[in-house]
Amino acid sequence: MAVCATALCVSAMRNAVARGVEEDGSVLLPVQKQVRMLPDPRRQAELSRSGPWQAFTSRHGAWTVLWNEATGTPHRAFGPSFSLSARPLSTPGLVREASLAFIREYADLLGIQPAGLRLVRATLVRGVWYVSYVQTDGGRDVLLSEVELRLSSDGKLMAFGSDCYTGIAVPASPSVSPAAAERAATAGFTVPVNALSARSDGKLQI
Repeated sequence: MAVCATALCVSAMRNAVARGVEEDGSVLLPVQKQVRMLPDPRRQAELSRSGPWQAFTSRHGAWTVLWNEATGTPHRAFGPSFSLSARPLSTPGLVREASLAFIREYADLLGIQPAGLRLVRATLVRGVWYVSYVQTDGGRDVLLSEVELRLSSDGKLMAFGSDCYTGIAVPASPSVSPAAAERAATAGFTVPVNALSARSDGKLQI
């Protein structure tokens, strides 16, 4: 009986994957699926041999990194903490100043310049600052992009990550209106239309 149940579960999972649905019922964009794939050891090793990463580790020690193979940037990196600020980070303004200095210094590694980022949050939780930026292009946020940093309140960097994209080339104006986008979001479903709803805030993202 257990074997039959396992076989049915595996079959259901395969059918879900074939429909583009994750095991938890979510539907991911193509780039999200690429990031969530198991890392390719050869690609990970190749990126770890890159000049920007070698320069970083030669200065700051043996950090561990998981690369975003789609962007060629460190999705998550952590290791021996080091100081970004000579003074305690007591305010969000000081955190922003310290984090942008790090991003500016390691722009080649992170794949982004400070001018291409918008601060989303700088939140202090139990002595650790959680700092998040989103990539922007022409004043528009880039969907699924981020630069994340973890800073101690005494000014040390403990972890960081970057999922930023290069070569963005999209029209300045959308080809459809928010209303048309809402209609397209529910088109093709087999369930009754009155059982579906789509709402757009009119905010354009890349």
